[in-house]
Amino acid sequence: MDATVYPIGRFERPDPITPAAVAGAIAELAALPAALRGVMAGVRDPDLAIRPGAWTARQVVHHLADSHMNAVMRVRVALCGPDADVVAFDRLVTAGLYGCLAELPDARGAPVEDALVVLAAVHRRWVQLLRGLDDARLMRTWVTPGYAGERSIARLTLVYAWHGRHHTAQIARMPGHPAG
Repeated sequence: MDATVYPIGRFERPDPITPAAVAGAIAELAALPAALRGVMAGVRDPDLAIRPGAWTARQVVHHLADSHMNAVMRVRVALCGPDADVVAFDRLVTAGLYGCLAELPDARGAPVEDALVVLAAVHRRWVQLLRGLDDARLMRTWVTPGYAGERSIARLTLVYAWHGRHHTAQIARMPGHPAG
């Protein structure tokens, strides 16, 4: 596995998913905006690629804001009804949606600060929502039409905690970063 692509390794779901693991992931989601802001402080040029042929640091920060906004909405939809259609993250990736979003003019040119502010607000709301759910609601599952298997809010929480760490580590390891 290439450490520049997966500096913290690929996501590994614990089996079983415990309330303690979910609580830890929620704490990570709460800490992500400050951690990302801190690592971005060491980026001399946000338009440099995080590694050759990859997105720029600016695009990665905007991607985090985009994908985490989408994740919050998926959780909210899943909580609102058993028949709600929740689009799976990997379906969005396969369809090229996240790659497309990272190439749009705002992700390529809007200030990084815009995405950091959005991410902070989204995470405050998301963490408040998650902390207000009991264990049964955190384990609530949904089925995505056309996709095999169930997903749970707990699993999604773990995935997105990893996702934030993953991209923060990529930025920290980019060429010229003091943490790299």
